[in-house]
Amino acid sequence: MGELLLIIRQFEANDLPKIHAFFDQMGPESTKFFNTKDVNRKFAVKFVTEKNKSIIRWLAEEDGQMIGYVFLWDIDTTLPWLGIAVHDSYKGKGIGKQLIDHANKWAEESGKGGVILITAKDNERG
Repeated sequence: MGELLLIIRQFEANDLPKIHAFFDQMGPESTKFFNTKDVNRKFAVKFVTEKNKSIIRWLAEEDGQMIGYVFLWDIDTTLPWLGIAVHDSYKGKGIGKQLIDHANKWAEESGKGGVILITAKDNERG
């Protein structure tokens, strides 16, 4: 399999269908951590509707399909928090690393002292 042609960019208003499709595909492992799909769907709408200056969000897409996202919140602090999710079909392919690298680069360029990431104890990838 060749290298993925991954685009990482900030969310846009017309991304809502991609966001819904992303959350709808989550399997048991992801929904266990991210709660239920209904909660995720309500949360996901905020990705494009919420104007919060303390949060920055990016999506990863390949061929127009959302395959992951990363966000930083409390970006007005020295150490913002990081959240991340990867499409079930793309786990283990380095997407998460690329997303974390993207967020870390933004944090470094913005003069932050790093980022904080907390994962579940049984998250083998985290």
